[in-house]
Amino acid sequence: MEKRKLIVISIDSMVTEDLEIIRRMPHMGKLLEHSSIIRRNLTTYPSYTHSIHTSISTGCYPGTHGVIGNEHFDPGNMEPEWFEKATDVKVPTLIQEARKHGYTAAEVYWPLTLGDDAEWNIHRAGIHVIPENEQEIIRQRSKPGFFDEVYPYIKDSFKLHKYYKGDELCFDTAEYLIGKYQPDVMYLHLVCIDYLRHNYGVFSKELWTGYEYLDKGFARILKALKDQGLENRTIINVTSDHGHLDIRRVYSINRFLRDHGFITVDENGRLADWTAYFHTCSLSGHLYIKNHDPEVAGKVISLLKEHAGELNIETFYTREEVKEKYHLDGDFDYVLESFGNASFSSDFNAELVQDTNNASYRSSIATHGHEPYKGVQPTYFLYNPYSGRKVDLPQGRIIDQAPTLARLLGFEMTTCDGSPIKELLEEGE
Repeated sequence: MEKRKLIVISIDSMVTEDLEIIRRMPHMGKLLEHSSIIRRNLTTYPSYTHSIHTSISTGCYPGTHGVIGNEHFDPGNMEPEWFEKATDVKVPTLIQEARKHGYTAAEVYWPLTLGDDAEWNIHRAGIHVIPENEQEIIRQRSKPGFFDEVYPYIKDSFKLHKYYKGDELCFDTAEYLIGKYQPDVMYLHLVCIDYLRHNYGVFSKELWTGYEYLDKGFARILKALKDQGLENRTIINVTSDHGHLDIRRVYSINRFLRDHGFITVDENGRLADWTAYFHTCSLSGHLYIKNHDPEVAGKVISLLKEHAGELNIETFYTREEVKEKYHLDGDFDYVLESFGNASFSSDFNAELVQDTNNASYRSSIATHGHEPYKGVQPTYFLYNPYSGRKVDLPQGRIIDQAPTLARLLGFEMTTCDGSPIKELLEEGE
């Protein structure tokens, strides 16, 4: 088999309905026209960015790969450390497996690649970074020496709005890498569509502007491939992680727990102690019982169920139940799921019920973290110049993407929970 090239581009929160916008874009539309499509892809639970991107890159459920949300559990910290490190992932990624088979690799703003051993890596600074520190933090988090090398080509991206800034950096870096190094495998994570949904709702006129912007970036990547004679040797995989739901309110589960004595604070409002603590995943969340005390657990769950309606809790899952249903596992005791029209907060000093606001992705007018079957669904399309087949499938699974791409590159990923999608494979495979 000829050594192939692969570009994986995640458009965060791209959903099925967006395909009609994409079709009208001059460059993305042409790519879509020649691609196979899986219209609705069942994601993983919770429907949270860093957990799902780890499922995309490993082919595994969160209970297998270990990344069970965006953030680590850290009681009392309203902005906990995110899952960012490659060592947080318990199983191999496609890039790690590809490098074992002689492929070179690049990662640009792809989640959970901090400290990964790919040849080229640019890692984001994080959503809470102070702007004046951003470039230095990116430098520290990226492959040693590479940020300084690529900086002349990406410096103008830092002049843009926060979320377009990251996408522009991705396009700048991808264009540079293709022109100079031609990586065999490259992963990019684009976030402007997710930003627009959080701030303007699931569907808004602003989406069109976002896709017009992305189309210009895709044009740059496609031109760079053509300039290097790689357009007929490069598989382009365009994927997404989750949908969104519009919400109306935010409910603080920890405020409720504090009011009933399960959380105590000091005179400055800081956490003093807890026997039960809720870690939000926006439209769902993980409930921890200190020392897994069954007596405390019984009291907490009984009280929460009694007040479930006023707290907007639709479903209670035990750890065993959520592991069985969604392959989600961690050190939590329960998972709570909202009705889908409100988000959950971990802030024990907040009012019990709050209005939405765009200060945080957790409380914005549209958000996610919900059960995979709810609402609009992430979509997916695959351009494969090596295949004469083009299929349009109604359903798929996030966890099947990595093993499919590995097979197309000529090797197997044996650690996946998912399986290769036979309709996307070539004749004889």
